[in-house]
Amino acid sequence: MQVSPQTFRSYSVEDTSSALYTYGKSMDEVPFIFSAQPVKQGDSLQIRQTNTQNYPVNGQLFSESSKGKSLTPKETRNPADLVFITFLVVPILLSLWITKSAFARVQGAYRAIFNNRYASIFIRNFTIGNHISTYIMFFNVALAGTVTVWLWLLKNSYLASDEKNIVFLYILLCFGAYFLYRYLMIQLAKVIYQTHESTEQYLYRDYFVNTILSTMLPFLTFAIAFSPFANILWIITLGIIALLLTYRVILAFYTGILERTYGVFYFILYFCTIEIVPVAFALKLISERISI
Repeated sequence: MQVSPQTFRSYSVEDTSSALYTYGKSMDEVPFIFSAQPVKQGDSLQIRQTNTQNYPVNGQLFSESSKGKSLTPKETRNPADLVFITFLVVPILLSLWITKSAFARVQGAYRAIFNNRYASIFIRNFTIGNHISTYIMFFNVALAGTVTVWLWLLKNSYLASDEKNIVFLYILLCFGAYFLYRYLMIQLAKVIYQTHESTEQYLYRDYFVNTILSTMLPFLTFAIAFSPFANILWIITLGIIALLLTYRVILAFYTGILERTYGVFYFILYFCTIEIVPVAFALKLISERISI
């Protein structure tokens, strides 16, 4: 049997339009996505008909205009950030108000804390019980101390996100209860032992220390919250607080020991009842609440 030789063509022209037409007719209606005319039959009813005018070109692939749904979600303000800023800013505002409204008292307290001569001048010229800046100042000390402790717990990841605000309130209540308890006990001891002059000196010394804390601590805490040198600022802040509180304890002992109305034993018992016991109790409550 003779085999005819095969021939190879480099290309061939075929009419494929009929095949494509037949295949297209066998399918259901093709949906018109970008069609201004509504389609009333077939599968196109299941697809939302849009207009090309809803998709203007602005450097991106597609971005839907105001007629359609926005593709980019709007950024919302985090309420936790607002609360955090509020806790930091309010003590600063109170500190500025105290400095502006009672500048002479603040200046005198800075001079009197380490100088007995200026302390005598301050005690002779100013009273601390009948001026509103005194009460605002003590409240600001409690608030600034609360923010400082709360920020330290927050920075060291001791607080969960859902309990930050409630822990802040607990700490503020502890500080407020401590100051109120301390003041009442001092006044009670003054009445019992009839030590009016010594108690006044004790309160003035305490006022000097709290004035410095009220005007310095809020700014240091704010700097710690946003500074890249937070570790160094923590050391400086804690050092200032420790120095002032230690100096206050020394002045309290000095004032109490010089008083002859009661003995040293009763003064030490009174001092521990006012200064040490409530602080230890507050620390115990806070540590149990946050499970340190």
